[in-house]
Amino acid sequence: MSILFVLDTFYKSGNIKLVTGRAAIMMSKPLGSILIALVVLFGYCLLANQGLFDWTTRKLEPFGFINQKGNMIFNLREFDKNGTFITISDFNDDFCRISSLLPLPLKHGARNESAGCSYLNKRGELLATTAALISGRDFSDGLAGVYVLDNTQTLKDSTLVTRNWWYLNSNGKVSLGPFSEVQDFSEGLAAVKNIGDKYWRYIDKAGTERCFGQFEDATRFACGRAAVYVNGKWGLIASSGKTILSPTYKDKIRPFHENFTAVEMPSKNQVLYLNRDGQVQLSVHRSNSIHKKFLHYDPAKGIFSVQIDKPYNASSVEINEPSYDVSDGLIVIEKSGKFGYGDLNGNIVVTPRFDYCWPFSEGRARVYRENSEAGLFGYIDRLGNEIIPCKYIEASTFSEGYAVVIEHDYLKSKYIDQTGRNVFNKTFPAAKSFHNGFAFVGRSLY
Repeated sequence: MSILFVLDTFYKSGNIKLVTGRAAIMMSKPLGSILIALVVLFGYCLLANQGLFDWTTRKLEPFGFINQKGNMIFNLREFDKNGTFITISDFNDDFCRISSLLPLPLKHGARNESAGCSYLNKRGELLATTAALISGRDFSDGLAGVYVLDNTQTLKDSTLVTRNWWYLNSNGKVSLGPFSEVQDFSEGLAAVKNIGDKYWRYIDKAGTERCFGQFEDATRFACGRAAVYVNGKWGLIASSGKTILSPTYKDKIRPFHENFTAVEMPSKNQVLYLNRDGQVQLSVHRSNSIHKKFLHYDPAKGIFSVQIDKPYNASSVEINEPSYDVSDGLIVIEKSGKFGYGDLNGNIVVTPRFDYCWPFSEGRARVYRENSEAGLFGYIDRLGNEIIPCKYIEASTFSEGYAVVIEHDYLKSKYIDQTGRNVFNKTFPAAKSFHNGFAFVGRSLY
């Protein structure tokens, strides 16, 4: 029978009575206090073991950005102590975006009154802005799209709050806008929707319209080309506004990489590769749905990981992030359920023998193998040599010389170079890839 502790303090007698299921035990007040403290401590340890007090451990962990020597440059734990942060992005164009719940201290004592979004520069300063930012996008091509509280107007029976998208520069000035929707700047142009307009158009950094039409959807410019959606089909335009490929494909045309773009055609289990003139360079077979037992994609982290002990469900997990982009002149190819690499002339470069693989980055490609019991990541070179064996349960692509990996036995992140060496000789509870010379490490308290 379990014991129910009922504490009945008799201050007059100085005694404490412990009532159990069958008996009452009298003891002195000091001894009873010690017992109570032990019970409380035991309960605390039990809860901590269940992870309910995990924040006590996290509070001592690194939380901020490291440089390429592995040294902490910006310790951001002071801003996180009240659960302030929601997300912290990678550095892009010398800024990282911070989404917050509470106001953050800005330089010179200024504050972002909306508390929705702030930007940290490479000096560790939070950017003071000329408007209250509700949310925002990453900096790209020198500007960041930000959702701004424009004004609040009190009417007779209600309050009218106006919120629109603008562009923010590196000096904190919000000046280009307003718009109902925006995309990132790329190659000097960005797709926007004017207020009250249902079509996208492209503007330059002065706000001048450069390309416009009845674009129901649009992508960013890359390699001098952008895809636009007109009357239910995708085509291509040049940065001058000239039509390169009239709307032809019902399936979306992806952004260009290395002067080629991919058109995924799920209904035909096919991917077309187009050149900058919109002509088909190569057509390859790719399965519409690929099922793996142990492979999992985490959209929040933007990485794939592997379940350690068992598949993610009773059957399998569908991979929703296929690898189509051209990288280092190669593309991912598929044959008989196995994956490898080929060039854009249709030649096989790396024989399909992996259970999945991703585009090359900095001369290394992440590959994946699995059997009936487990699945692991590794890395190969352009010749198909397995330079780093498949032994990681989580792995990123290489960025600025390093990749983030986790091994089964350690369950902590570390940075490796292209030979697989732990470059900093230490691990982190969590880590992200390097961008602009910095990488974020650590876990939020909440």
